[in-house]
Amino acid sequence: MRVDFAQFAVTMLYLLPGLLLLAAVRVIEFRAIQIVAAIGLAYLVGVAMVTISSILLLVLGVPMSAPVYLVVAFVLSAACGGAILRLRRAEQLPLVQKPSLSKPSFSKPSLTRLRAWLGERSSAWWVAALTVSVIALFAIAGYVTALKAPVSGWDGWSIWARKGQMLFYEDSLPKEFFTSENYRFMHPDYPLLIPVWESIFFRFAGAPDTQALHAQFWILLVAGLWAAGFLAHRAAPAIRGSKEWAAAIWAPLLGVLIVTPGIHRQTLQIYADIPMAVFAMGSAFCIALWLQSRRSSYLVIAALLLGATANVKNEGLTTAVAVIGAMLLVRLFVVDGSRWQSFKPAAICAAAVAALAVLPWRIWLTLNDVHGLVSITDGLSPDYIWEQKERVQPSVGSVVNQLVQPGVWNFIPTLAVAIVLVCLIVGVGRRIATFYGLAGVLTLAAIIWGYVVAPTELGSHLASSSDRLVDGFAFIGAAAVLHLTILLARSGAEDSTVDRAASGATKPPPAHD
Repeated sequence: MRVDFAQFAVTMLYLLPGLLLLAAVRVIEFRAIQIVAAIGLAYLVGVAMVTISSILLLVLGVPMSAPVYLVVAFVLSAACGGAILRLRRAEQLPLVQKPSLSKPSFSKPSLTRLRAWLGERSSAWWVAALTVSVIALFAIAGYVTALKAPVSGWDGWSIWARKGQMLFYEDSLPKEFFTSENYRFMHPDYPLLIPVWESIFFRFAGAPDTQALHAQFWILLVAGLWAAGFLAHRAAPAIRGSKEWAAAIWAPLLGVLIVTPGIHRQTLQIYADIPMAVFAMGSAFCIALWLQSRRSSYLVIAALLLGATANVKNEGLTTAVAVIGAMLLVRLFVVDGSRWQSFKPAAICAAAVAALAVLPWRIWLTLNDVHGLVSITDGLSPDYIWEQKERVQPSVGSVVNQLVQPGVWNFIPTLAVAIVLVCLIVGVGRRIATFYGLAGVLTLAAIIWGYVVAPTELGSHLASSSDRLVDGFAFIGAAAVLHLTILLARSGAEDSTVDRAASGATKPPPAHD
């Protein structure tokens, strides 16, 4: 019973500050339909806020416990709530809307009215509604399955759950745990987001229940896909005068994503790769939305999700760097006013990610003399990389082979590459397509770089990890497919409308009797 309560409690722990932040930056308003639509993105944002804040407190030596995590969530929620109040006062809006004096007229529900209402729904609405319903049923079934899943993955237990247990039993960061040679196989330099996230669940559950923990990973995956649907709908212009046609496009694509074998198989292994990829997808989608709409609120969310991406694992850090690099390159060649004013928001976002999300843990590792397998000096040395050049070709071959396997990713990476190229050629959403293309290329380059500089036996390293390290690229590709397909559909609908109007204008006037 307590475990079931913990599943609900920790979800609310993340949802409340996440929803309040989305409202504070004006991504949503406090309306029921918008709150429901944004729950997935709010969960991701809340996880990022609470865990990154908790990592900072742990690095500073603050003892952590379940009450402290509640205080962290409360303080974050209060700060966002205060920002909402200030905005409403600045706009001279009442804190509580006065009810309308006119009484609304309610008609009694009847089967006839229900049939009439259903009959008014468009075919696009039915496609979207049925697809979302099937996705919801699949998500529920997956949750039930996750509750019964045993711990079967080596990394899921040895690298992540052990650290989560350590943080459950310890209220701080014991230096001897990270510096002991006995724990070297657990990669002590890996960031702490997943162990902190797991330990929060363990504390509310009252025990390190690694079987029930699988449900938390499933919730995170479903929240990520829910967030992708919300962002796709926000990115979608009206097609044929309605957003229902856009939903009829992105909903089936989202359905293909959730049934992708590689995704749900890895999720139930409770590895860190799918959570990292989920945060990377959300951050890339938000940056693309910022490029499309110029709304800085999406950049704030992207910074938080990039910070979470970088705090999941070392490959998450390189993925975050790749996404930030793509954003900076796109903005570098776009001048709105002065070049610095065009570049400044992206630079601030990158600096915020580095200062608030990456540096605290890296500083703690340096101060406590904790080192990983790869030296940063060696990894960035051209001479060292040149010495390891024979590792490039097999690394590229293995990574590409993982991406094109039809039974793993359902052709999502291949489709993403094709859609990016089509957009660049025909000129639809070219800036956004450029961003996704650069983010994908840099992410792949970071993966190859990691294999090249790693002091490991390459064959076994590729065999044990290449199927997972491509997750970031695949999920960023999924965001590109959702976003760019809608833009292409809008462009096609506009072109057909223009063609019909032009052909109608050239027709001779009708003859009269």
